[in-house]
Amino acid sequence: MQRRPDPAVATRRRASVTRRHPDAETRTVRKTTTYTVEPAEPPTHLPKGTNAEDCPACKGTNPPYPFLCPGPPAAPAAPEEPTMTTPVTDHHPEPWFWGADTDRCPHGPEPEDDTTDAWEQWTDRHPWSPQDVRVCLDAPMGDQCAECSEEHGENVPWADCDERTATPAA
Repeated sequence: MQRRPDPAVATRRRASVTRRHPDAETRTVRKTTTYTVEPAEPPTHLPKGTNAEDCPACKGTNPPYPFLCPGPPAAPAAPEEPTMTTPVTDHHPEPWFWGADTDRCPHGPEPEDDTTDAWEQWTDRHPWSPQDVRVCLDAPMGDQCAECSEEHGENVPWADCDERTATPAA
Protein backbone atom coordinates (compact mmCIF):
# COMPACT_ATOMS: atom_id res chain seq x y z
CA MET A 1 0.00 0.00 0.00
CA GLN A 2 1.34 3.38 -1.01
CA ARG A 3 1.37 6.28 1.40
CA ARG A 4 -0.46 9.30 0.24
CA PRO A 5 1.61 12.45 0.42
CA ASP A 6 0.49 14.85 3.08
CA PRO A 7 -0.46 18.15 1.36
CA ALA A 8 0.39 20.11 4.52
CA VAL A 9 3.98 18.78 4.47
CA ALA A 10 4.36 19.67 0.79
CA THR A 11 3.01 23.17 1.42
CA ARG A 12 5.45 23.73 4.32
CA ARG A 13 8.38 22.52 2.24
CA ARG A 14 7.44 24.75 -0.69
CA ALA A 15 7.03 27.76 1.63
CA SER A 16 10.42 27.04 3.22
CA VAL A 17 12.20 26.95 -0.14
CA THR A 18 10.31 29.99 -1.42
CA ARG A 19 11.33 31.99 1.68
CA ARG A 20 15.00 31.06 1.26
CA HIS A 21 15.03 31.40 -2.53
CA PRO A 22 12.25 33.79 -3.59
CA ASP A 23 13.43 33.78 -7.23
CA ALA A 24 13.45 29.99 -7.50
CA GLU A 25 11.50 28.41 -10.32
CA THR A 26 9.04 25.82 -9.03
CA ARG A 27 7.13 23.23 -11.03
CA THR A 28 5.24 20.08 -10.22
CA VAL A 29 6.15 16.92 -12.09
CA ARG A 30 4.00 13.84 -11.35
CA LYS A 31 3.19 14.97 -7.84
CA THR A 32 6.84 15.74 -7.15
CA THR A 33 7.81 19.35 -6.76
CA THR A 34 11.27 20.28 -7.99
CA TYR A 35 13.08 23.48 -7.28
CA THR A 36 15.68 25.07 -9.54
CA VAL A 37 17.81 27.55 -7.71
CA GLU A 38 20.18 29.61 -9.83
CA PRO A 39 23.27 30.82 -8.02
CA ALA A 40 22.65 34.43 -7.15
CA GLU A 41 25.15 37.02 -8.29
CA PRO A 42 26.74 38.79 -5.38
CA PRO A 43 25.10 42.12 -4.70
CA THR A 44 26.94 45.21 -5.84
CA HIS A 45 27.62 48.31 -3.79
CA LEU A 46 25.84 51.57 -4.45
CA PRO A 47 28.04 54.62 -5.09
CA LYS A 48 30.42 55.58 -2.31
CA GLY A 49 28.77 57.65 0.42
CA THR A 50 25.24 56.25 -0.09
CA ASN A 51 23.32 55.25 3.02
CA ALA A 52 24.52 51.72 3.84
CA GLU A 53 20.98 50.67 4.83
CA ASP A 54 19.92 51.15 1.19
CA CYS A 55 22.91 49.28 -0.29
CA PRO A 56 22.26 45.60 -1.16
CA ALA A 57 25.93 44.69 -0.64
CA CYS A 58 26.04 46.34 2.80
CA LYS A 59 22.82 44.64 3.93
CA GLY A 60 23.40 42.62 7.07
CA THR A 61 26.77 44.20 7.80
CA ASN A 62 27.52 46.66 10.51
CA PRO A 63 29.64 49.39 8.91
CA PRO A 64 31.26 51.90 11.24
CA TYR A 65 29.51 55.19 11.92
CA PRO A 66 28.55 57.09 9.79
CA PHE A 67 26.67 54.23 8.13
CA LEU A 68 27.82 54.93 4.59
CA CYS A 69 28.41 52.47 1.78
CA PRO A 70 32.11 52.19 0.89
CA GLY A 71 31.18 52.01 -2.79
CA PRO A 72 32.21 49.45 -5.39
CA PRO A 73 35.78 48.15 -5.22
CA ALA A 74 38.26 50.16 -7.22
CA ALA A 75 39.42 48.65 -10.48
CA PRO A 76 42.97 47.34 -10.28
CA ALA A 77 45.49 49.82 -11.59
CA ALA A 78 46.91 49.02 -14.99
CA PRO A 79 50.56 48.00 -14.84
CA GLU A 80 52.95 50.69 -15.91
CA GLU A 81 54.18 50.23 -19.44
CA PRO A 82 57.95 49.88 -19.63
CA THR A 83 59.69 52.83 -21.25
CA MET A 84 63.27 53.71 -22.01
CA THR A 85 63.45 55.40 -18.62
CA THR A 86 62.09 52.33 -16.78
CA PRO A 87 63.87 49.32 -18.27
CA VAL A 88 62.63 45.82 -17.49
CA THR A 89 65.66 44.27 -15.83
CA ASP A 90 66.75 42.29 -12.81
CA HIS A 91 69.82 44.49 -12.44
CA HIS A 92 69.57 46.58 -9.29
CA PRO A 93 71.92 47.65 -6.49
CA GLU A 94 72.17 45.36 -3.47
CA PRO A 95 74.22 45.97 -0.33
CA TRP A 96 76.92 43.29 -0.07
CA PHE A 97 79.22 42.53 2.86
CA TRP A 98 82.62 40.89 3.20
CA GLY A 99 82.70 37.33 4.50
CA ALA A 100 83.09 36.70 8.23
CA ASP A 101 86.18 34.60 7.52
CA THR A 102 88.07 37.50 5.88
CA ASP A 103 90.54 39.89 7.47
CA ARG A 104 88.01 42.72 6.89
CA CYS A 105 85.76 41.36 9.69
CA PRO A 106 86.68 43.17 12.93
CA HIS A 107 85.16 40.45 15.16
CA GLY A 108 87.56 37.60 14.56
CA PRO A 109 86.66 33.96 13.86
CA GLU A 110 83.44 32.26 14.92
CA PRO A 111 83.59 31.13 18.57
CA GLU A 112 83.97 27.36 18.96
CA ASP A 113 81.35 26.90 21.68
CA ASP A 114 77.86 27.63 20.25
CA THR A 115 76.25 27.66 23.73
CA THR A 116 77.87 30.87 24.96
CA ASP A 117 76.73 34.50 24.93
CA ALA A 118 79.81 35.36 22.87
CA TRP A 119 78.63 33.01 20.12
CA GLU A 120 75.12 34.54 20.23
CA GLN A 121 76.55 38.04 19.89
CA TRP A 122 78.87 36.93 17.08
CA THR A 123 76.03 35.28 15.10
CA ASP A 124 73.83 38.39 15.48
CA ARG A 125 76.40 40.35 13.42
CA HIS A 126 77.18 37.46 11.01
CA PRO A 127 74.03 36.19 9.21
CA TRP A 128 74.06 33.68 6.36
CA SER A 129 74.08 35.17 2.87
CA PRO A 130 72.07 33.75 -0.07
CA GLN A 131 75.35 32.12 -1.19
CA ASP A 132 75.52 30.14 2.12
CA VAL A 133 78.42 32.18 3.45
CA ARG A 134 78.44 33.99 6.77
CA VAL A 135 78.92 37.72 6.17
CA CYS A 136 79.97 40.46 8.57
CA LEU A 137 77.41 43.28 8.82
CA ASP A 138 80.19 45.57 10.06
CA ALA A 139 82.27 45.05 6.88
CA PRO A 140 80.24 46.51 4.00
CA MET A 141 81.51 45.87 0.50
CA GLY A 142 79.18 48.48 -1.00
CA ASP A 143 76.35 48.16 -3.51
CA GLN A 144 76.86 45.37 -6.02
CA CYS A 145 74.85 44.15 -9.01
CA ALA A 146 73.85 40.56 -8.25
CA GLU A 147 72.95 39.79 -11.89
CA CYS A 148 76.27 40.98 -13.29
CA SER A 149 78.16 39.30 -10.43
CA GLU A 150 76.50 35.98 -11.25
CA GLU A 151 77.10 36.40 -15.00
CA HIS A 152 80.79 37.33 -14.58
CA GLY A 153 81.55 34.97 -11.68
CA GLU A 154 82.97 37.79 -9.54
CA ASN A 155 81.72 40.80 -7.58
CA VAL A 156 80.58 43.60 -9.88
CA PRO A 157 80.08 46.98 -8.18
CA TRP A 158 76.82 48.72 -9.01
CA ALA A 159 78.75 51.51 -10.72
CA ASP A 160 80.13 48.91 -13.20
CA CYS A 161 76.79 47.15 -13.92
CA ASP A 162 76.49 46.25 -17.61
CA GLU A 163 72.84 47.33 -17.79
CA ARG A 164 73.39 50.54 -15.85
CA THR A 165 76.21 51.72 -18.08
CA ALA A 166 74.45 50.72 -21.30
CA THR A 167 73.09 53.71 -23.17
CA PRO A 168 69.83 53.28 -25.10
CA ALA A 169 69.95 53.87 -28.85
CA ALA A 170 68.32 57.12 -29.90
